Amino acid sequence: MMKSEQETAGAGTAAAAAQQPNADSRSGLAELSEISLDPALPPRQRGLAYLAQLGDPYCFRCAGRTVRVRFAAAGASLEETLAAYCRRR
Repeated sequence: MMKSEQETAGAGTAAAAAQQPNADSRSGLAELSEISLDPALPPRQRGLAYLAQLGDPYCFRCAGRTVRVRFAAAGASLEETLAAYCRRR
């Protein structure tokens, strides 16, 4: 049985809304300025401590703004994008 366009659009809208941080979830996001690291730790342990404090590396706060990191399924790779950026500079 096929879903109607309205049901499909509603499901897409619901999925998109579920991905957007709401006011309640934003209060629980880590703030980058509040993360502190011990420079005496070895690099691997420092990285693990950073991730433990950050929580979700794809959704956090920076200067009071919510940052949501997402990647496109198609398009230039990170390496290609960075190389193009460096060529422009």
